[in-house]
Amino acid sequence: VKGKQMARLGTLKQAIEQLQVEDISPDLRNAAYRSAHSLAGVLGIFGAKKGSHTANQIQTLMQGKAAISKVDKLRLKELVKRLDSSISDTIEKNKGLTVETLKMPLLLLVDPLLEIMPTMVSALWAKGFTVKISQEITALSAMLAAVDSASDNSTHAIPDVIILNFSFENADTKSLELLRALAHRLPSLMMLICSADGSLSSRVKASQLGDYPFFYQPDAASVIKTVELLRSHPPTQTRKILAVDDDPQILQALQTRLEQEGYQIVVLNKPVEFWQTLQTEAPDLLLLDISMPDFTGIELCQIVRQAPAWSHLPIVFFTSHTGDHIRQVALNAGADNLLEKSMPDSQLFTYLNSQIKRSHLQQAIQQAKAAIAQPPSLPAS
Repeated sequence: VKGKQMARLGTLKQAIEQLQVEDISPDLRNAAYRSAHSLAGVLGIFGAKKGSHTANQIQTLMQGKAAISKVDKLRLKELVKRLDSSISDTIEKNKGLTVETLKMPLLLLVDPLLEIMPTMVSALWAKGFTVKISQEITALSAMLAAVDSASDNSTHAIPDVIILNFSFENADTKSLELLRALAHRLPSLMMLICSADGSLSSRVKASQLGDYPFFYQPDAASVIKTVELLRSHPPTQTRKILAVDDDPQILQALQTRLEQEGYQIVVLNKPVEFWQTLQTEAPDLLLLDISMPDFTGIELCQIVRQAPAWSHLPIVFFTSHTGDHIRQVALNAGADNLLEKSMPDSQLFTYLNSQIKRSHLQQAIQQAKAAIAQPPSLPAS
């Protein structure tokens, strides 16, 4: 995307030159505004947070129709010079960039008081699952640390299911802190919590680990059915994302990054075609820019949230505008979160993967409940 960004930088330099001798023309001012807006997004995607912030400042000063003061003209000249340097640094920094991934297993926290462990483990083994049972959190921590340090995952077995005998009622502070650290260090780790204690205290302790499903007094069949549904597709299953942004260069950069990580990404730079594309592609997650012509990202988010068929779809705003007011508007529209385009790749991939997995998990749990509640077929008379 280097060529396009240099052209945008050229537009800004042209605007600065015109500002030094006369008032800027409306067309050039608008072109400079759009160039700064696009550069803020592209630089954010490539990790140049300072450059993205500088472009945002230029965009703000170019906005509107009021005459630009002498002070702001001097500031714009300095900002464009700083932006030029940031773009050069970003191009150099991103040469040969590579991304590594790590697949994580499923973790079940099973309260010993449930007494479903033997039945569940036997059934999982019979269905071909690889199961690892840990009595202590320290043993789980050591096993996951070994997975982390393995240079080749194929030489280090990663269990499909880890079952940890754990009771929130009797958990001490040290155990909870260690478990919380593991959950936060590995946010992509799927976890099911099965407890014989449905008290408010136990539920609060469980909720502090993250947004994981809590099963109160489950039977082995319902848990196994949920695990089966979660593992009904291989870990490398395609994760489809629909990204909507009016800037093709941002979409191109985003597509390259996500495809390296194994995502299937559908890009759309014409918001007017959004609804048809959504229906056709059926994505697992929706990435929206906020500021777009014809229809804003906020408006697109609202129409998705009004459609019951898409109530499960995670919606994330991916934007260079991240002020408190914008964030509140996005959340009020029904978005799950608002992310900066300057977010590092590792954090972005972890968050997107976590959102998609959580959505799949919620759907799997609903399917499991429906399957378990389904009455057996009556024999033909």
